[in-house]
Amino acid sequence: MDYGTFEDYVARELSSLRRIAYFHVRDWETADDLVQDTLVRMARSWPRMNRGHRPTRSYGVTVLENLVKDLHRRKSREHRAITLAQANRMEADRAFHEPDDLWEQTAALSRQQRTVIYLRFCQDLSVQRVAELLDCSEGNVKRHTYDALKRLGSIISGEHDEQGETNA
Repeated sequence: MDYGTFEDYVARELSSLRRIAYFHVRDWETADDLVQDTLVRMARSWPRMNRGHRPTRSYGVTVLENLVKDLHRRKSREHRAITLAQANRMEADRAFHEPDDLWEQTAALSRQQRTVIYLRFCQDLSVQRVAELLDCSEGNVKRHTYDALKRLGSIISGEHDEQGETNA
């Protein structure tokens, strides 16, 4: 069965596809984007459809429905990621602005540990770059990072006494 040219199909079905898309997303711009994506996918497979493998109207609607599902899934994932990022940021902000500020806690670290922590986490430098700047080995940078984080963790959790010793 010959369904005609792709241009004939677009002229015949465009308004119907737009209404279906709008029904799902309630936004004309997004609906137009979905219809455009639908037509691009259909244009790629038009030679197969024109040989009678699929009825074009139902295929167009199926493609559109799948794109709508993909859009909703993507928005749901984005919403979850944004919500999680905001929660993490709020938690970090709360921890940073507590009376026992994290930067005040770094005073308990050695000068070398403070420097490594600052370069690694505030300046976001790699272990290799910090080693170059401090003229030491990467293993030394990793060791200072490990020791500093361990010590800060024990200070923050309250397992640290006045003399800087860890309570066991």
